[in-house]
Amino acid sequence: MVDRLILLWNRLPEQDKQRVVYPPRYRERQPKGRFKAAKGKNTSCPGKESLQRCLLGPNSSAANWPSASRLVEAICSQLCQLHPAATRVCGVMRTRWSLILTDYVAIREAVLASRRRRLMAQTEIQLFQLNQRTLTQWFSERQKEKGRDVLLQGTGVVPAAAVAVLPLPPAKGLSSVQVGQGQPFPFNVPDEQPGPSSGGLPPPPPPPPPPDGEQPGPSSVGLPPPPPPPAMLPGVFPAPAPAGQPPLPGPHMSRSTAYRKRKAAEAAAAEQGPLPGCKTRRPTTQYVCTKCGQPKTLATGHTRLFDVVYCASVGGKTVEEWREEMNKKYKVGP
Repeated sequence: MVDRLILLWNRLPEQDKQRVVYPPRYRERQPKGRFKAAKGKNTSCPGKESLQRCLLGPNSSAANWPSASRLVEAICSQLCQLHPAATRVCGVMRTRWSLILTDYVAIREAVLASRRRRLMAQTEIQLFQLNQRTLTQWFSERQKEKGRDVLLQGTGVVPAAAVAVLPLPPAKGLSSVQVGQGQPFPFNVPDEQPGPSSGGLPPPPPPPPPPDGEQPGPSSVGLPPPPPPPAMLPGVFPAPAPAGQPPLPGPHMSRSTAYRKRKAAEAAAAEQGPLPGCKTRRPTTQYVCTKCGQPKTLATGHTRLFDVVYCASVGGKTVEEWREEMNKKYKVGP
């Protein structure tokens, strides 16, 4: 039996005889920020959580996926065919993965037991540890790949290797001399015309010609024309007009605002009232007592307590005496 295993090992291709390259168990870039934290508690050691999830228990080594080695993958494929479903053993229902894992552990122990014998001495068989988690994940991924290949087979979109018939030309190197260096670039920009969109005003009209027989004086010769009126900026309003004269509406003033300012200026000029924009205070209303005809103030002997209005001229008592009587009546005191 050992001779047959050695013969089969020697018939394997050289790629399958090489040392098994295990997949990495750490993350090159640790997730940071909100909703990007890894599972489990945070730790400063990279790959600790992923390593703990692959352990079988406290006294076992790290488990790997069967796809890490073609030999282990072939053994698992044969065991999946031998155990297609769960089986009841001695009245106990055992799952399919438990049966597959039991047989794989038995094969692995038989190979490791012959370490000092010819099988381990003449071959380089590596049967690493598995568990049900890695076994089921491998089987699930394998079934998904098979289903995807079947669906793509009938659509004609099977990905093929993009290999050119002729070799591609070598890449062209970059030039160290800049093209057009020191030469100006011409730009065809039309002349800007004054208008409302340019923010300026049209030029002022030319001055009227002098009357016949009148020559321009020496003071007017050589003087520049009067400057145009300053342009109004957006959001800037002209200065207010003096009292008695309604303000002229600005270029950005609505009709209602101009009407309100004009009415306020007219009222200020007629009555010399408050300046435009100032609020007038409404005069306070003085309440008069219906019993004595005097204002309802404390100086005239009027007060209010517990929703009761008292008049001293009609009640015959002072305000202090009436308050003490009301406090004793309603049991209010120090």
